[in-house]
Amino acid sequence: MSLTKSRLLYAALMLVTLVIAVALGGNSSRLGMLLWVMWLLLSAGYNKQRLRALDQKLDEIWRLVDAQGLTAADLKQYTPQYGTLDLKMTRPGRRQFYPSMKATDKLLAALREQAQTAADDQ
Repeated sequence: MSLTKSRLLYAALMLVTLVIAVALGGNSSRLGMLLWVMWLLLSAGYNKQRLRALDQKLDEIWRLVDAQGLTAADLKQYTPQYGTLDLKMTRPGRRQFYPSMKATDKLLAALREQAQTAADDQ
C-alpha cells in the first residue's frame, strides 16, 4: 500500500472513530477510554508503517550513494536544510536521525536521476 493511500485510510479511520465517539458520546468514561485506546493503536500502526517506508527509502539512498562513491557532504547539496552530521546519522545500522519524507523523496529522486545519467553515459 502506498504512503498516500495509507494516509487516507488513517484519516478515514480517525474520522470514523471521532463520529462514533460523538454519536455514542455522553459522559461514558469506559467508551472514552476504549476510543482512546483505538486511537492509540491506529496511530501506532500508521507511524510504524510510515517509519518502515522511510527506512526503505533511506536504505536505497545509501545503496545509491555507495554505488556512486558519494559522501554525506555530497548529499548536502540536495538537502541544504540538514547538516552533514545529520545525513551521516541516516546510514543503515544504527540510524539515529530521520529527515522529513519530503526531503527524503527529493534526495532519492535526485540520486536516481544521477545514477540513470551515469548509466546512460556508459
